[in-house]
Amino acid sequence: GAAGAVTGAAARAAGEAEETVRAKGVAVASKGVDLACEKIAAMAKAAVVDPDMPRPVRRVAEAVVDGFMPEVRDMILESATAAFRKKVDDAAKMTAPAPPCCPNFPARVRAHVLYHMFPHDKTIWACVKDPWWWFYTQALGAFPLWGVTTAWWFVVLAFKWSESPVDEFQLVDFVVSFKASQFTTACVQAMVVGATLYASCIPDCSDGAPGSEPAFRETLWLFFARVLLCWVALGLLPWSAVKGGYHYEPVRGELASVARKGGRVWYWMCYDLVVAAGCLALVAFIYAQPGGTDWVQNAQLFHVKVLYGMLSFPWMVLKLPMMYSLILSLKPTNYNRAGETVRPATGKEMAAARDARRGKVGPA
Repeated sequence: GAAGAVTGAAARAAGEAEETVRAKGVAVASKGVDLACEKIAAMAKAAVVDPDMPRPVRRVAEAVVDGFMPEVRDMILESATAAFRKKVDDAAKMTAPAPPCCPNFPARVRAHVLYHMFPHDKTIWACVKDPWWWFYTQALGAFPLWGVTTAWWFVVLAFKWSESPVDEFQLVDFVVSFKASQFTTACVQAMVVGATLYASCIPDCSDGAPGSEPAFRETLWLFFARVLLCWVALGLLPWSAVKGGYHYEPVRGELASVARKGGRVWYWMCYDLVVAAGCLALVAFIYAQPGGTDWVQNAQLFHVKVLYGMLSFPWMVLKLPMMYSLILSLKPTNYNRAGETVRPATGKEMAAARDARRGKVGPA
């Protein structure tokens, strides 16, 4: 009746007024953050830039400060405007159960793999206690023979990609983790192995030199196949979505982000493309040499692999704390039991999940 119409109109008017207040609050906070960031940038430049620096060095230092400011602004702005925004309730996703085995068994397998490899509600110490984590990440993820490692990480990437839309952070983390591991495996470990083999085979290294193990060349090409796998992951970025952090309902008049997917990781990948092309050119040069013996040629190919691993060191920088936020402007995500991408659990949520696993509350 009339009373219901009046109540509805009043509710709509109240909602409109609330939306207006929220929009103005976000706009005012955004202007304040912009002014604060200008002062922060000026203070950072004053602290970093020395007037006696050569002009090119001074320009580079100023450019570095300016380059970091958009990420700093976004971090401050999110905190400053949180009170004016409505947070999207994600409690159901954070506690979603695993999918049933029947009728979609592949979905159950996918969820099991992703959750146990990248759980949202476990610390690294909890993962170490999980036998499935060891099986998926070490037994399959680091198995050195028959191309098992390459095939397994292709399966993991396919599992990540099968979620629509795929998460931006997961794709970038897949690439960065792979590249950073190249420095430890293809450089540090390989140099130790190579030095040990040379020390044990001198003076005759025709049978014991680096690269003399069976199927070495097949393993080398599988190594470069994993490099290609990283480019496949990067090629999926344009179809990805940002799922990390808390999500908020849109505010009237707020512009959507037009940032390039992946952020500055593209600079690292361009660098890697140049390095990979140079190493492949060296491989082609080694194959083109006439009259070379197999063990010498294999040792040279081994050294090319070590060189590529050594030049992967810049990727280690991205694995340092806060680098994903400051350099790549990414918010971390992991997987729930249903195989869905979610934000990492808070301390309280992790404690509740730990109690559930131990059977104190709810199902394990």
